[in-house]
Amino acid sequence: MMFKAAVIFQLLAQLAYCYAPSTVDCPSGSLLREATNISSSEASWLTKRDAITQANLVDFLANRAKLNESEYSSFLNDSDNMKLSMAFSGGGFRAMLTGAGQLAALDSRTNGANESGLGGLLDSATYISGLSGGSWLVGSLAMNNWTSVQSIIDNDVSLWELDNVLYNMGSSYAIYSYFLQWMSDIKTKKQAGFPVTFLDIWGRIISDALFPASEDYGVNITFSGLQDFETFTNGKMPLPMFVSDAIINSYGVTAANSTLFEINPFEFGSWDNTTKSFTQTKYLGSNVNNGYSINGSCVAGFDNGGFLMGSSSNIFYSLMGAMSGSSNALVTEMDTVLEMAYKYLNQTQDNNTFKSLYEPNPFYNSDDSNYTDITTSTSLGLGDGGDDTEGIPFEPLLQPQRNVDVIFAFDSSSDTTDSWPNGNSLVSSYERQFSSDGSGAAFPYVPSSAGFVAQNLTSKPTFFGCNASNLTSLANIPPLVVYIANKDYSFASNTSTTKLAYTDADKYSMIQNGFETATRNNFTDDADWATCVGCAIIRRSQERAGIEQSEACMQCFSEYCWDGSTDEEETSDATTSTTSTTATNSSTASTSASASSSSASGKKNAAGALSNNNMLLIAGGVVSIVFSLL
Repeated sequence: MMFKAAVIFQLLAQLAYCYAPSTVDCPSGSLLREATNISSSEASWLTKRDAITQANLVDFLANRAKLNESEYSSFLNDSDNMKLSMAFSGGGFRAMLTGAGQLAALDSRTNGANESGLGGLLDSATYISGLSGGSWLVGSLAMNNWTSVQSIIDNDVSLWELDNVLYNMGSSYAIYSYFLQWMSDIKTKKQAGFPVTFLDIWGRIISDALFPASEDYGVNITFSGLQDFETFTNGKMPLPMFVSDAIINSYGVTAANSTLFEINPFEFGSWDNTTKSFTQTKYLGSNVNNGYSINGSCVAGFDNGGFLMGSSSNIFYSLMGAMSGSSNALVTEMDTVLEMAYKYLNQTQDNNTFKSLYEPNPFYNSDDSNYTDITTSTSLGLGDGGDDTEGIPFEPLLQPQRNVDVIFAFDSSSDTTDSWPNGNSLVSSYERQFSSDGSGAAFPYVPSSAGFVAQNLTSKPTFFGCNASNLTSLANIPPLVVYIANKDYSFASNTSTTKLAYTDADKYSMIQNGFETATRNNFTDDADWATCVGCAIIRRSQERAGIEQSEACMQCFSEYCWDGSTDEEETSDATTSTTSTTATNSSTASTSASASSSSASGKKNAAGALSNNNMLLIAGGVVSIVFSLL
């Protein structure tokens, strides 16, 4: 009795926080707009961000890249602002932590980044996108007032407590209180008249690791709420974006048939022809017809940060679809548990159970979409942003309306049998441009996955689309892509996607290794790496102006540009990794104090690629534990 009383007291103390959306007045006009350009809000924000990025670029190109001023000074003007962006792949906490180290290497706030890294590059970025585990990285930093990875390392902010996730919560009291709190949060949304699914639970679970306890683990933190933060509104951080795949008709999603949804603090929608419209993120959950309120009021608070990141990392829908009809005991158990859960919630279990459900559908009866499967449905379901095999969130950054010059793409995918990337995400993004939905977003030529492995293109950074003159047959000239794959320097960072808990030692070691990946091992692999990064940044502007590269930049491009070879002879299996363990102990001031980890043994943490049974165990375990407490 005292046990439950303590939990109830804890819940009462947190009543000020609420997960449920609330009714608000609508803005004037329609909430929808056709996706023909960026929004007026983004355009207004860009005027502030551009001024900051251009000043930071001058500093980076001069002091880090060591380029001659004559190589770039004429490009830094109002008519030709150079725009660089960053994209962080999916891959669970492996992707989040590896990406954190890579991002830290580009952040001038990181100790050692200006001396041993690429400090100032993040400060110069206009856009930053994340998918699945990458959305956890981008979202948790953005919605915690653009805090730095260094602040997390120094424990200045209480984020990323990954030793306390899901199965590692300690005592039965702790488990009971955590899960009871999550269900209490979710029930408020149900009582407010909105359907809830397993993905509401998933969103609360990941929020527990990504947001501080002082904010009740992000229960009422919204993505659109960034518009109330001075750091964001004054353009002092990049525009963060998530990507999710629409779930339409069936479980099977490919790069050719997928509809990709972009989520940013201003808008939620898709550039694809199936939808071709955006709504305002702040008013998701409003009951609309062609963008106009049906009942005269709107809804705010639906865009909970954890729920949106859960949408981008929703692996469960495609997983359960693949296992549908299986005699697997876990599938049977999960069906039984969900039947009990939905009975409690007065809902009927259906094919929405594992969707991130956006109901009411913000695109209901939209005049801008000609795809009735979206416009005639009362709800919109989203799945993992990598369900279509595009594991890196390129799509928002490829839109020609955004004028992006270069994309730094960080790949922590688990493509090979020992959980390393093999370039498959880039192959899928390249192929998608030839589908009806992807036709408006060109992507540079790339080799096959087998070619990536055979040519060792994942063992060091590789540039794609180096010469615009070779890309004229595409729909438009795409950004140059700087591809950086996960690689083990000081730590075996090929951990399993299903790994949901990390000790502090391993967490800091993953971050440290990511730093080394982005910096070519603190420049020990290439002392001129920063110069080559600078050459990549200015390349498109040089080409537009008809200016020849310097000798130094030509040498860089000879070293890092893919030469167009399609050689696949060195391997017949694109699932075999060529990454080797160098296990050097190079360290930077950013993480050296915390990076004493088990990696010293040089052992690999190769847990293998994503396992259906492992992920099913996670899903089944989560649901079983949650609803056994109801």
